[in-house]
Amino acid sequence: MICVSILCQHIFATRFFPFLQTTSRSEGFNAVLKQYVHPHDSLVRFFKQYMKLQERIDVTEDGHEFDGDDKIVRLWGDFPMEKQILQTYTMPIYNRFQLELRKITSYNVRDIGVTEQGSIHEVVPIQGSVRGYGRRSYRVNANVANGIYNCECCKINRDEIMCCHAMKVMSHLGMVTKYPEHYILPRWCLPPPDIVAPQNERQEKPVGQKLSRKDMRLLRYGNLCSDFAKLAVGLAASEKTNEIAERHMRAMEKEMADLKKADVDALKKKKSAKDPVNPNPANDSQESVPMEEDVATAENRKARNPPMSATKVHPGSKRKKGGLQLQKPKQGLCGVCKKPGHDACTCEVRLANPEKYALLGLFH
Repeated sequence: MICVSILCQHIFATRFFPFLQTTSRSEGFNAVLKQYVHPHDSLVRFFKQYMKLQERIDVTEDGHEFDGDDKIVRLWGDFPMEKQILQTYTMPIYNRFQLELRKITSYNVRDIGVTEQGSIHEVVPIQGSVRGYGRRSYRVNANVANGIYNCECCKINRDEIMCCHAMKVMSHLGMVTKYPEHYILPRWCLPPPDIVAPQNERQEKPVGQKLSRKDMRLLRYGNLCSDFAKLAVGLAASEKTNEIAERHMRAMEKEMADLKKADVDALKKKKSAKDPVNPNPANDSQESVPMEEDVATAENRKARNPPMSATKVHPGSKRKKGGLQLQKPKQGLCGVCKKPGHDACTCEVRLANPEKYALLGLFH
């Protein structure tokens, strides 16, 4: 019978699942998350609470690192590629890389053979168990010409960080001067030190297509943001360039205010030209006296029916009915002959004896 853990490792060996944690940690985080989010909350509230929780965790971790961690980063060995990784990766990823680099002292390398793609090596633990890998040995296929190293542990595919077995083979072959570029994942790298302008190209109006006023406004807005972002990179270099930017910004604000005022004045003139000329401008402040209606017209005027509106009733229930409620309701009985299928209005007994049931017909 195949063990489930071994089968899962074989299926997900080449999948990208960086730095998997144990189930106990996941359950612990789930318990902490329940203190911030109620199970019946919406997704929007869940995301907001999760961001607050993540921010609190980051602040706490930064505080612990500031108090307890060493402020001076020291290289573990004299490998040139370790210095390259320190300058390329972020500090948490470099610490993980350094742990893998230390584990190369726990293995020995044994050459197995040479193939067309490269050489095959077996990495064997020196003594006991290696943390994270156990007691077993691993085979590494090395293609030195192309800088490709494939290990059976598949850590390169899962975490995008080279494992200790591949680095042990690199040290055995003397290829520790440079870390292969194709194994460097951009998501683990440091941000660029300088401000980089966005590489967005200007969007031109499509030929032969008529855009709405809103689309044209969005098009102009995107182009202006791209142009101003490129200018801001140079204008933020010194105080003098910043003063130039502020001076031109104040001038642009003044011109925009004058343009808005001119548009408002033109709109007022246009409205005044459309209004009819008042022959008695002195009486504008006086209230206009309505003319008396003709008496005959007022008498002949008839009241109209009020506007019809929908009857306000209690909305029907949308609850799903159970099995007992899905039964057919009982049929009512006639009030005269006590038989189903009709009522007192259409009862043949009552219609045959109208004198006997005369009072009953008054209520129908």
